[in-house]
Amino acid sequence: MPVSNTFKHITDFHLKNEKRLINWYFLYFLVVFSLDRMINFFQLTPFFVVAGLLVFPLLLLSAQITNRERNQLYVLVCSFAFIGVLNSIFQSFHVKNISDLLFISLFFTMYYYYKNQTESLNYKYADLFFLVSLILIGFTFFSVDADYRALEPFRDITVRAMRRRNDHATYIEELFRVYHNGLFRLPHVASYFFGFLFIYYAYRYQKSLRLKNLVIMIVSLILCFYTGARAIVVVIGFSAFLYALKKNSVITLQLAVIFLLLLVMFRENLMALTEGTVFYQFFSLIQTSVENITHFSRLKIWYSWWIEVSNFGIWDYLIGKSFINAFVANGRNLGYAIWFHNDFLNIFFAYGIGGFVLYTWFFIKIYRDNKAYIKNNIFVFMFYFSMLISAFVNGFYFYFPVFLLYLFFLMIKHEKQKEVAS
Repeated sequence: MPVSNTFKHITDFHLKNEKRLINWYFLYFLVVFSLDRMINFFQLTPFFVVAGLLVFPLLLLSAQITNRERNQLYVLVCSFAFIGVLNSIFQSFHVKNISDLLFISLFFTMYYYYKNQTESLNYKYADLFFLVSLILIGFTFFSVDADYRALEPFRDITVRAMRRRNDHATYIEELFRVYHNGLFRLPHVASYFFGFLFIYYAYRYQKSLRLKNLVIMIVSLILCFYTGARAIVVVIGFSAFLYALKKNSVITLQLAVIFLLLLVMFRENLMALTEGTVFYQFFSLIQTSVENITHFSRLKIWYSWWIEVSNFGIWDYLIGKSFINAFVANGRNLGYAIWFHNDFLNIFFAYGIGGFVLYTWFFIKIYRDNKAYIKNNIFVFMFYFSMLISAFVNGFYFYFPVFLLYLFFLMIKHEKQKEVAS
């Protein structure tokens, strides 16, 4: 068959040139992501998803990995795909189910690619990733913010209505947020990019003390805050705290506790000083934690998950209820359609117990594969645990791990080179 012969030629070429192609895939996704953001500024189009679907079969079938890991990858991807098909037949079909499955599958597949071609990864592409991210966020300085600003009029109306009803102040404070995202679809995507870039360049600066790495590290941290998205900032801070706890660094732990106590004591003063800025929501986070923690949107969303799972039947536990039904459930329980903002809860709901077990196992595998490097370097440790914790408190696989894993394995590459040199 001509089609099968053509595909065979493509896969043969791919296998012979995979060491070089691994970086081309990274560039491909980076170009596609940039085009997606420019196109979607004018017209909502799933450009990244379509481009990802076009290249994914080649990625999946042509990876040069060991038979054992190839079997692992096939089990992961095929299990989620099979459950997704069952959900489309017996539950609800929607294009969002396809994009969800693609992002999960890309997370799995690119991990195996980068892991087995670590030596072929190129440090200069981290600089390029930073530059592209900088350009995309840079539009915010010209008062251009894609998509997200459309929610502000609704937020302002909600706040005024709540004030008339004299609702609890801390809930209103949670709605007073300033975001900046430039051409990024969401400020949270931008914050993830710059948050993980901060960790990566902190690692690079630790190793080389070059001015360029220091500058990019500082700029990435500033822009991570400037987006206004809080999750990744809290996650990075907590992962650093975990490392200090692991190392029994008493002084660091004492300083962290003192710093937190000062923030709690002066939270209202800090909120007054920063009102109308992106820093306000970081201090309102402390205020809400102290005054009424139940007003956090995450807790409301997760309680909605519990309501739904409590009513699962046996079939639902086995294959879940599909990704789109998470939006339906939260629309019914909370009044707004949103996913569960937690990879593990979302996968349990959408793909059942089997999907949950496989996804949990995958994070354990990442740790086991890179245990020596994670344990012995603060920034590799922070990177891994920031991935894990963010997956729990906000989600990870939706935030383009195709780019973030590249940074992770660049650090692993440097650690391996250091081992060989010593």
